[in-house]
Amino acid sequence: MFTINVQDVNEAPSTVDLSNSVVDENQVIGTVVGALATTDPDVNDSFTYTLVAGDGDADNAQFQIIGNELKTAAEFDFESQSSYTIRVRTTDLQGLFFETQLGIVVGNINESPSSLTLSQNTIDENLPLGSVVGTFSTEDPDGDTEFEYSFIAGPGDLDNTAFQIVGNQIQSNESFDFESKQSYSVRVRVTDPGGIGFDAQFAIFVNDIQEFDSLDTNQDGFVSPIDVLLVINHLNAFQSGPTTPATIALDTSKDDFISPIDVLLVINYLNQSGEGESSLAQFLEPTEPPRMHAALVDAFFDSIDSKRKFWL
Repeated sequence: MFTINVQDVNEAPSTVDLSNSVVDENQVIGTVVGALATTDPDVNDSFTYTLVAGDGDADNAQFQIIGNELKTAAEFDFESQSSYTIRVRTTDLQGLFFETQLGIVVGNINESPSSLTLSQNTIDENLPLGSVVGTFSTEDPDGDTEFEYSFIAGPGDLDNTAFQIVGNQIQSNESFDFESKQSYSVRVRVTDPGGIGFDAQFAIFVNDIQEFDSLDTNQDGFVSPIDVLLVINHLNAFQSGPTTPATIALDTSKDDFISPIDVLLVINYLNQSGEGESSLAQFLEPTEPPRMHAALVDAFFDSIDSKRKFWL
């Protein structure tokens, strides 16, 4: 009988595996991707891992191996590149090796919107509430297209209450008057579907619009007896009463009430200054009873059914 002993011969590793192949975007350089492990016929062997040239080595430079850990050598951006390939060699103590190609996937992380812009930042004075100033638009690294816009407290929020946001529009929440205030400041937040926000401050400017003089009741740019007759005709038809959007031009005294006073103001102006462009008309406080145009006196008396003594 013979005994035959089998001599152990070092054999090359047969596989190399990576414990994890996903790394989130925006992680710092040196982030661990996963641990490398080798399968080898030889028990209790140890291994050295390296990145090597060959099939699948396109992204070797983006990674590093320290010990048995594969780590990042760059910061990854999912939107720019979402997958990488590397070629890894595992070498045993006797120098035998095995090489393989490994794939690493970049995990997409929700990122904050990167910019918030307003299509227009001016609005005309005297417009009604709800007038559109401009439209918001947002850039987002994730490619999101649906956003929520809201006012937010913080630097630049001084005039948030003067406006309202409807959808992606910023609208007036009051009627602006250039002569009272020419610029406003608001602070707005855009929020993406993942709940991450981006804030921006905007300045909004009020445009000065040429306004007709309050005495120019027909708003033709000229103060004349016609402007008196328009108020008289209204009083004949409806008597004195509060102004409405349709009759606001007849309220020459700007007291929100149409009355014979509105007639007297225009007549007084015509007596003192004569007919002229409405841009020259001013409220003139009478220092003596108004000296009316004779042609208008009877019409005025008839409108209020009253006879008084006037200086002609």
